[in-house]
Amino acid sequence: MKRIGIYSNDSLVLSELVEKINKDYLSLFTTIYTDKGYLDTLEQIDNVRITGISESFEDDVLIVLNDASKILDKIKEFKGKVIDFSGTVVNVNNVVHIEEPVVYCFENLLDERNPDYAVINLPAAIFGKAAVDDLLNQTRDIFSFVRNDYKVFDRMLAFNVFFLERSDELYKNYFSFLDNKLDFPFELRQLPVSTGFIIDIFGDIDFEEDDFFVKKHVYSLHDALEEEKVVVMKNGVKTTLVGDYLKIIIKQIIDEL
Repeated sequence: MKRIGIYSNDSLVLSELVEKINKDYLSLFTTIYTDKGYLDTLEQIDNVRITGISESFEDDVLIVLNDASKILDKIKEFKGKVIDFSGTVVNVNNVVHIEEPVVYCFENLLDERNPDYAVINLPAAIFGKAAVDDLLNQTRDIFSFVRNDYKVFDRMLAFNVFFLERSDELYKNYFSFLDNKLDFPFELRQLPVSTGFIIDIFGDIDFEEDDFFVKKHVYSLHDALEEEKVVVMKNGVKTTLVGDYLKIIIKQIIDEL
């Protein structure tokens, strides 16, 4: 068993990850490092300590979930293994990078042929817990006939779908991120769901069943989210992937522990 440190300022992935670590008895003790003012409402968890940024990290493994630019010098001095989902841990020898779930799916195509086109339907989770909270609050507000201010979404996402353009301010960085990763045309849509994603891929491509993907038919997004793996459904020239955004992140991290 290892001593695991986690740097995070957002509780969405963090809560699920800590629960998985504890459930699988992967950590002797877990320390959550966070900047002041974040995670103040996170409930206490057995064998988990929440603290500020230390002068040095004494853990065996350090997991980085959020932008670590401000503490990069401390991370460079860390002697253990670093598992980075933030994409900000650079010029560090002992680092393993965790792929963003949409990119991870496309990197696991069976051959090097690119799809002809893809329609990527995103969950609120791509923007963290604040976005998921917005979605829940908007849903309540609709039934209460009120409208409040929201932290992430300035439009009503609840019971809605956004057909996104590169000019959408909120999504500019995500468009740019995917443009740098994908070599084929795609469009983005925002679904009114917390963590489920749907990707329709057009072209002669395929996926192999493994620890992350399973070929089967499901009747609903809810059914797919009950699966531990990403569901792959083939229909002629279209392949549909349905899965849980958080599970892909967490499984990659757990596999590195």
